[in-house]
Amino acid sequence: MHLDVEELTRVVLPSAGRRPRARPEVEARLGAVVPEDFKDLVDTYGGGALRARCPRHRPRADRHR
Repeated sequence: MHLDVEELTRVVLPSAGRRPRARPEVEARLGAVVPEDFKDLVDTYGGGALRARCPRHRPRADRHR
């Protein structure tokens, strides 16, 4: 887990039961590699926003056509 995400988990507890997701198809559609720290953030907290001020979106292959 990326150090910044690890530090965040000390302040904001993640939901239980989150599992890493495969992303090759998303990265192929985007034509770019998703940064590892972002992958860790989404794997840890899922999609949504932290207090509606810090939006984060889970990349999905079907949204980038």
